[in-house]
Amino acid sequence: MSETRVHWTKEEKRDIALLSFKIRQNNSDITDVMCVRQAQEALLAEVRWRPFKKMAEVAFVSDAWRKLTRGERLEGEESDAHDVMDSLARARDHAEAIYSAVSTPEYGPAAAVVQPEVKQWPAAIKPVVNPAVENAQPKALTVEDASIEQLMLAMMGKLLKRTDEATLRALVRDEVNKTLERRLPGVLAPDVPFEEPTAVEIETPVERKVLPKVALIGLNDKQKEIFRQNYSNQLDLHFLEGSEGGTRIKNTVSLMDLTIRTPWPKGILPSMKNVPNYVNASGLDSARTLIMSRFGISANSKH
Repeated sequence: MSETRVHWTKEEKRDIALLSFKIRQNNSDITDVMCVRQAQEALLAEVRWRPFKKMAEVAFVSDAWRKLTRGERLEGEESDAHDVMDSLARARDHAEAIYSAVSTPEYGPAAAVVQPEVKQWPAAIKPVVNPAVENAQPKALTVEDASIEQLMLAMMGKLLKRTDEATLRALVRDEVNKTLERRLPGVLAPDVPFEEPTAVEIETPVERKVLPKVALIGLNDKQKEIFRQNYSNQLDLHFLEGSEGGTRIKNTVSLMDLTIRTPWPKGILPSMKNVPNYVNASGLDSARTLIMSRFGISANSKH
């Protein structure tokens, strides 16, 4: 049955809006669409039902709810709104008794179930319980209506009956993957098994030795090679010609633990007044002496 074949009257729309609003107020665990479906099924014959999936298809209900929330009356509503709501509430209770024990279909009317027979109490006996409550069937919990917490509790109830750790892990992983894929399709990648590394597999990281950083200014290629051979694996050497420009030289010097200016720089060096760890050397031997006094490191060999 398509929606275009059923046209509700103003009175039908008003009554459906009033009853669905009352159902919405009394049931916070069902969707707005379900409230409207229950209202139409309680008030109208089955041939007058509309199949719909979204509230946008019954937009008049949303408009009516906003008016009722503000305390306004709907068009054609009786002056005594309480009498109207009470009569609609009785119809709603009748509808709930029919539909409380069945799952909600994706759309369209739900299949009615046989209403349970209410016990007949003798007039002389006063029951200590409410027969309607005693005979009412609990609403079946569906996956669509259940929260994540309820799903997890139901899942854990089944898992606790098993004792094998590997089986439990596999079941938890599968159930979580299914739930996430159903609730958040395409958002998260499936979980995969993760094996904890054993003590043998864990490798102790190798601690890297931090070498002192030393810059030498004004050495030629041969002198640079001498220092590389003298202090291999002992110093982190940096060489500047002296013509790199004031900014680059200052930036490099600021990163060094020691900067040694030799007598042979190329170009004019920037002022290094008040620059820490900056010293002058009169030659290669003087530079070696400064390194020895500062770091306690002697050359590997003499050239």
